[in-house]
Amino acid sequence: MNTRGTIPFLRLLLPFLTGILFAINANSPFPILLYTIPIYIAIIGLFLTIKKLNTSFNYSWVFGFIVSISLFLCGIEITNLNTEKYKDSHFGFHLKNSELYLIQTDEPYLEKDKTYKVVATIKAVKQNDHWVRTCGKAIFSFKKDSISKNIQYGDLLLTRTKFNTIDKPKNPEEFDYRQFLSYKNIYHQAYVDSKNKVLLHENRGNRILRAAYDLRNSLLRIYIQNNISGEEYAVASALILGYDDRIDKELINAYAGSGTLHILSVSGLHVGIIYLLINYLLFFIEKNKYGRSIKCLLILLTLWFYATLTGLSPSVLRSALMFSIIVIAQTTGRNTNIYNTLCFACFVLLMLNPFSIVDVGFQLSFLAVFGIVTIHPWLYEKYKPKNWFIQQLWMMTSVSLAAQIITFPLGIYYFHQFPNYFILANLIVIPLSTVVLIYGLTMFVLGSIPFLATICSKLFISLLWLLNQSVIYIEKLPGAVWQGISITGFETIILFSIIILCILFISTKHPYHLIVSLVLITIFLSIQITENLFNKNQRLFIVYHTAATSAYDYINGNSTMLICDSSILNDREKIKFHIQNNRWASNITQEKTLYTGIKNDFIQFGNKKIAVIKQNIHSVLSKERIKVDLIILSKNANTSIMELQKKFMFNKLIMDSSNKEWKVKMWIQECMALGIDYHSVLHSGAYIENIAK
Repeated sequence: MNTRGTIPFLRLLLPFLTGILFAINANSPFPILLYTIPIYIAIIGLFLTIKKLNTSFNYSWVFGFIVSISLFLCGIEITNLNTEKYKDSHFGFHLKNSELYLIQTDEPYLEKDKTYKVVATIKAVKQNDHWVRTCGKAIFSFKKDSISKNIQYGDLLLTRTKFNTIDKPKNPEEFDYRQFLSYKNIYHQAYVDSKNKVLLHENRGNRILRAAYDLRNSLLRIYIQNNISGEEYAVASALILGYDDRIDKELINAYAGSGTLHILSVSGLHVGIIYLLINYLLFFIEKNKYGRSIKCLLILLTLWFYATLTGLSPSVLRSALMFSIIVIAQTTGRNTNIYNTLCFACFVLLMLNPFSIVDVGFQLSFLAVFGIVTIHPWLYEKYKPKNWFIQQLWMMTSVSLAAQIITFPLGIYYFHQFPNYFILANLIVIPLSTVVLIYGLTMFVLGSIPFLATICSKLFISLLWLLNQSVIYIEKLPGAVWQGISITGFETIILFSIIILCILFISTKHPYHLIVSLVLITIFLSIQITENLFNKNQRLFIVYHTAATSAYDYINGNSTMLICDSSILNDREKIKFHIQNNRWASNITQEKTLYTGIKNDFIQFGNKKIAVIKQNIHSVLSKERIKVDLIILSKNANTSIMELQKKFMFNKLIMDSSNKEWKVKMWIQECMALGIDYHSVLHSGAYIENIAK
């Protein structure tokens, strides 16, 4: 693989990407320009004045080194420039003594049970009777009312509210929502009630985006007018227009479990279908004198219009950019290297938004394309059926295999599961979703014709129903999903290295690649064995942070017992979000659950005695003080710390997350006054204690 000739952008991308990752992980401003400009002027001066450096081939690496360092520093600087919290004008530095905020919505709202949720930019802050221009985004939750319901993208509002910073994860291995939002330059959230907002101006956002959102809403109304509703409407709006707010969690889990979740997010598959469709429909234009140029322009306009219509997600941007390069190259008669095109698209997108590199969809989409163009041709050549239908099946199977081989380490790292029937699912879903996409686009025209609308909508609903039921059926098959897989970031890198070395060995037949891959496999297995041995000896007691409820885990080796409120029984999503990741990381294979009532409880795990106090302790009948290791205060127990000391001898006091904020603060003040060791789960997150045998 000649990176000098055919893939020059790979050599430019690597140092640039390294600089971005360095800046993101450093998480602090690095004044590149201040310190590097004088040094670079000196280096370039030496390079120009010393003839040997710029004429001898032996010193050509010097120029390459300077370019690489420059791109590395550019990556750092671009990341810093795109990190709004480093700017003095960020509204977070102007919250003290602030009165009013002028905000502009950055996207359409997301409807929740009691609020409308929207991301908005804080344009100005009023302090001491004068306005200060600011920047920065925040998540606003507007109370449902007539004003909130009509808020759209680009609207200007005047609000009076209180901002709160996003909390860090309060449970072990819990999804880091604060970090996820920080990559989108969001660090604050606020609730706004009906009294504290005024809509000032409408349509102040980007005109192109506003027009795209308005058109998307109009197209969605065509579906609604044709009685497309429920799960069928949710999937149609996500698959065709990128509007995924209506899909319920159970349906998302079904698509994820079957390995077809990519269908619900507009990506390369959808853009590719649009490209092929337009390219086919415009075949007649090429006969004209300027037909190739006109066709190129029409395809480009269609691709970017569709990309804008679907929200300009990273995967759509990547796909639209790649197909644009291919179309332009075909029109001008130039050959394109797909790897160079991929690197160029990645470089441009990271220039526009360096934080795209930490977007899961961005990572998976680029890896999937790399896998398809690298592994698929080799796989496809291994089997050449003569039957046309079997050829098409083998084509889709080899594409699915190629994409899955290269992306599965990342899928396991982020989602802790692997869809075992992904080949079967994609063989059914990809052709069916292609028909749904084409038919769904056609519905925008036919849906306005009275006679045809009824017939077409019924057929469209049937296709969507068949798509959903196929996915649900596959996901419910025995052994459909291999769940509970947990690997670290280092183990993920090892897996990717093994895959790349195997690809290199297949293409070059060099034994070195095979030997190194076998060494890495040995290292990976050794790490897994070590982790399993460690997990078998673990004994932990954990008091989780689960909002307004109590949840305690006793982990003993590879088994666990969850003690929780009965309300969690009806909210499995809460267990999945707050608890399940830690169980997978701890390699738990056996789970038991106990539901507690409202009475006080006494528990013993190993050598630890624990008292759970949920009500007045006068019900504890004992003349002598009861000796325990831990006391857990729960359910706003009607007791004081001094009363606890009269009844119990204990080492530490835990206040779980079922208590009210004011109650916990009162107990904390008592503990501080009495010199008692305490832990507030509400404020400090989950409590974890090692338990001896």
